[in-house]
Amino acid sequence: YGEFTKGLNRSKNAKIKVKTKKLKFHNDALGRYLSLLIYRADGKYDDARIDLRKLKSAWKTQAQIYDFAPPNTDTFLNNNGKAKIDFLAFTGNSPYKKAKTLYIHTLENTVIIANSAQSGQGESTLNDIDSFNWKGITPDLHFKFQLPYLYVTKSKVKQIRVKVDGKDMGKMQMLESINNVAKATYKVKEPIIYVKTITRTILKGLTSHNAKAEMDKKISNPLLAAAAKFATDIAVDSTENADLRIARFFPAFAYIAEIEVNPGVHDIEVEFYGKNNTLLFVEEYAQVDLQVGGLNLIKSYYLQ
Repeated sequence: YGEFTKGLNRSKNAKIKVKTKKLKFHNDALGRYLSLLIYRADGKYDDARIDLRKLKSAWKTQAQIYDFAPPNTDTFLNNNGKAKIDFLAFTGNSPYKKAKTLYIHTLENTVIIANSAQSGQGESTLNDIDSFNWKGITPDLHFKFQLPYLYVTKSKVKQIRVKVDGKDMGKMQMLESINNVAKATYKVKEPIIYVKTITRTILKGLTSHNAKAEMDKKISNPLLAAAAKFATDIAVDSTENADLRIARFFPAFAYIAEIEVNPGVHDIEVEFYGKNNTLLFVEEYAQVDLQVGGLNLIKSYYLQ
């Protein structure tokens, strides 16, 4: 996005400068966790140790994304002859886009971006949220447009517990907020969407404004002129709806746990609980053969 914004700002048609935002996300705990398990299963403990160290550092270097307590991973590299079972569970749904409507008002060489609100007397008031210079623009123009924003959903799941052979082995710990990752990455391209949408809206609005002025000159029948201008307004408005397309394949949160058991065949349950300790869902894994070494990974999903 850095090179892309530089290109936009260098354009001879650029009216508004795009401010580039830096993405402070370069170390993914979920990726480190999976890599750690693979290296450990292959007996590459030095590589696994590096991933574990980087996994822990994510909380120190990216606090805006990892704003929850880190999971306890101190025993992940221990080897005491028992079979390790690793659990990875996903819950919730990733954010989706909603549209918000904003308004453009112009002064001489100035563009004002505002929210719409209603005063106590029912009169329309506008709250200025941004303004910038636009050389040559005429005053008293009014356009509306839509911008997308990320709407973050909440998960029904409040805790996840693990059972082995009917015995409660404790609860899983959050490893990743995929919601936080989605918000952080979206913030990088948000200024680009903002500037491009405003620029398109103003240019289309100016075209519409000029077209309506010509209609007043050419169409003598006031009803026909009004109908033509109304159709022009509809055409402009319909092209500036927010783009709400987004991938909806991701969960919201990832949880992990690791427990040690004697090698052999075991029955495993993963229980998802909601408010007031209400059991929402149980995923059962019967007669799982667990051995020392290798990868004993149990994956569960409750995307609510």
